[in-house]
Amino acid sequence: MTCNTTFLGLGAMGGALATASLDADRTIIVWNRTPHRAERLAGRGAIVARTVEEAVEGDGVIVACLLDHRSVHDVLDPVAARLSGRTLVNVTTTTPSQARDHRLRTAPPPARPLGREQLLRDRRRHGFPL
Repeated sequence: MTCNTTFLGLGAMGGALATASLDADRTIIVWNRTPHRAERLAGRGAIVARTVEEAVEGDGVIVACLLDHRSVHDVLDPVAARLSGRTLVNVTTTTPSQARDHRLRTAPPPARPLGREQLLRDRRRHGFPL
């Protein structure tokens, strides 16, 4: 089984994260509401998904880097059932209460979301510098 990382949203941050993954020779799947943002990454070897449903079919981590809290729900709510057992890293800018709302909607089940606070705790626990 091959684990790919899926990037939903290819703006400044999502595009940079996807590019860094390609630079590290990782296989990635990318999706963006405006498909032209994926063209440069496709030229570097990214797999471009035409739909969110197609993007989340894999078995790896999903990184959501979208515009705002509402867009996270607009994109992920229709595919919530497909997120069961998956790790979702939501790096979209939201308020703490919006992040809690998203967590309550997605875990557990269907997904294990990792937000900034969880990532920082994990980094400290495993001895990685902040």
